[in-house]
Amino acid sequence: MALRILVCEWCSSGGLAGPQAHAVAEGDRDALTREGRGMFLAVLRDALRDPALAVTALVDEDRPVLVPAAVHVRRVPAGAEIEALVAEATRADATLVVAPETAGILARRVA
Repeated sequence: MALRILVCEWCSSGGLAGPQAHAVAEGDRDALTREGRGMFLAVLRDALRDPALAVTALVDEDRPVLVPAAVHVRRVPAGAEIEALVAEATRADATLVVAPETAGILARRVA
């Protein structure tokens, strides 16, 4: 049986439409999104290299990310990033919360 891995990156996974979106200045959002998306996709691609892993990604339904076809996508509605993370993390064997460490956002997701 495959090990179920959940991958979440705040900008790609609904955070910019969630309750802490105000923590990121409007002028910083594009750069943070690009950097986060790069890390998100790199982690997904690396995880897929291990056939023992079943990979799920949280993806903002309003800011879709084209992820590799073998990744199971859980679409996250606006404002539901935290709820989606909690729900999917309970189904996963492990959860990887990628970024960002801006305004304590990452720390609150893993505390």
